[in-house]
Amino acid sequence: MWPIQTCNNNFVTISFSPQYLSCCWFEHTNKQKPYHLKACQTTKLDNLELEHLLIFNPSRISSYIQQFLTKNQITTPFALFCLNGPTVFEQFIPIENASPLPQQFSIPNRNNLIWDYAYLYPTHNGQFTFYVAGIKRELLFQYQLLAIRNQLNLIIVTANTMALLNLYKYHKGTQFRHSQLGIELTKHNHRIDQMFDESIINKLLTIDSTITIPTQDEIPSLLTSLGLFIMRNKSYA
Repeated sequence: MWPIQTCNNNFVTISFSPQYLSCCWFEHTNKQKPYHLKACQTTKLDNLELEHLLIFNPSRISSYIQQFLTKNQITTPFALFCLNGPTVFEQFIPIENASPLPQQFSIPNRNNLIWDYAYLYPTHNGQFTFYVAGIKRELLFQYQLLAIRNQLNLIIVTANTMALLNLYKYHKGTQFRHSQLGIELTKHNHRIDQMFDESIINKLLTIDSTITIPTQDEIPSLLTSLGLFIMRNKSYA
């Protein structure tokens, strides 16, 4: 017989960008603040390891991931990947139909992409705005291989905006309205990352005492990671 490593309930989020690699370990709690950040590691990338999100140096990227896992004694966790860079196709597309078919979206090089879409908000002229995101198949394959190499049980690969949409919807709870989302997105020129501040961290997240309080520059990646962790159960729809 060959021993098979068992999975556990540990979830790690890994955010990839050409400038940094951010690994976080969260858990859900039943306390007033529903999430607990148990560990966090952000590594600046200065040697083109992820230029245009292409993994040019898988050994070095793996060493950063393994450093995080080993330090925190995490084995074979579930992993959620978030990609933030120029090779991710992202577009806000207005459609006349509230329940469009995939072929109704005008997407360049559609056949070369793995892509998905989510309804955002109604417009004043009777149309409906959707968020569309996709990546090339070969790029997805790179990240799947990276997960296998590091014994990660990969369950989600998504874009930065999608993770933040999940955070926004969770934060609003029963008060979430598509129309209000549209107002706020329009106000911020569809830069959803500008719709948050550190107050949301204070409301939703307990940070372990062993972790240095995130700096202003680190807050955006932490918000993305939290939204990514929220996606483990149900993604934005």
